[in-house]
Amino acid sequence: AISHLNYAQKVAQIPMTLSLMLCTVTFPVVARALADGDTERARDRVERDVALAAAVVLLGAAVVVACAPQIVQLLFQRGAFTAADTAATAGVMRVYALGLLGQTVVGALARSYFSAGRAS
Repeated sequence: AISHLNYAQKVAQIPMTLSLMLCTVTFPVVARALADGDTERARDRVERDVALAAAVVLLGAAVVVACAPQIVQLLFQRGAFTAADTAATAGVMRVYALGLLGQTVVGALARSYFSAGRAS
């Protein structure tokens, strides 16, 4: 059961990781705008980042929900990892996919919060 949870969590978070990569690339733009005192430019960039990251993660979550058994079978089903393990892991993946949007939005907004020079 622990393996099902662990494997599902690792695979289900791939869409979130990909979407947050986009925010990481534009992080210097936000930080520079805030350092210059241009909050309007920083806000616009953060809004675009959140919208793009949300679109990417929603698309990825839809793929995870729709194709969870096939993804798990391709990645893990061999040896001691049986078809029953695949079904259990796919079910957990589908549940984890429901929280990806929230995790992505928090991750995207945290970057802008800390780029404003606030104490951690």
